Amino acid sequence: MIISVRQWGNSKAIRLPKSLLAELGENYESFNVEVENKKLVLTPEIKKRKSVG
Repeated sequence: MIISVRQWGNSKAIRLPKSLLAELGENYESFNVEVENKKLVLTPEIKKRKSVG
């Protein structure tokens, strides 16, 4: 899959298609971003549920 880099204000942005996110099986709101060997690596951040009582 190829996705485009677009201008967003003074920054550049990519949009992740719903179908791509659906493959993760969760509705993630944030990702950890790293560059490894000149590759962009996105890792979903899993929300920790608060325990009650």
